[in-house]
Amino acid sequence: MVSQTVRLPENLATRLDALAAATRRSKSSFIVEALERHLPVILVDGPGIARDEVGNARTANTVLLGALATKLDIPGDIWRAAIYRSVPPGTEKLNMLAFEAGGRVARDAEKAD
Repeated sequence: MVSQTVRLPENLATRLDALAAATRRSKSSFIVEALERHLPVILVDGPGIARDEVGNARTANTVLLGALATKLDIPGDIWRAAIYRSVPPGTEKLNMLAFEAGGRVARDAEKAD
């Protein structure tokens, strides 16, 4: 696993506010652009995938966790055990579907690049 530190300017928030106001773009678009210059970035619509593919918007964080898992060197059985221990009783299978959906979307996005 590769670890990388990115130093951000101290006045980043002020600069993003000014840039967003001047260009009528959202601050988040500038944040994504800045990150993409230094790190591999995959945008994942966690709430949309949770709602449309999994069938429950409350699993959005687990979708994002599944996407993140594709970038970390942690075995799948560790992820599954952590999810089963962390989610409300009765939602384990639903959250595993969300985790798998997030992983699939991240892998598909990586293939498209």
